[in-house]
Amino acid sequence: MYQGLDQEERELKSKQETLKEQWEKTQETFQNVEKFIPLIKKYTDIQELNAYILNELIERIVVHEKVVDEDGNKTQKVEIYYKFVGTAVE
Repeated sequence: MYQGLDQEERELKSKQETLKEQWEKTQETFQNVEKFIPLIKKYTDIQELNAYILNELIERIVVHEKVVDEDGNKTQKVEIYYKFVGTAVE
């Protein structure tokens, strides 16, 4: 009986740690979104993208190598990493 309780206790502690890690990650994401919202609100009607706006909103841009398929169609993956909220792949 004690072995079963010990096993259950270990499983519950493991679940507790997992939930705690998920909660911390969620809190971090929420805080980052809270930082990003006022920043992006300034630019709801961008007429022209300039260096200042780009530097304020975007952390980095990664342009991958061009891929040509057998039909001659060319594609290229571009990753845009926004400040505080992460990446959007196009």
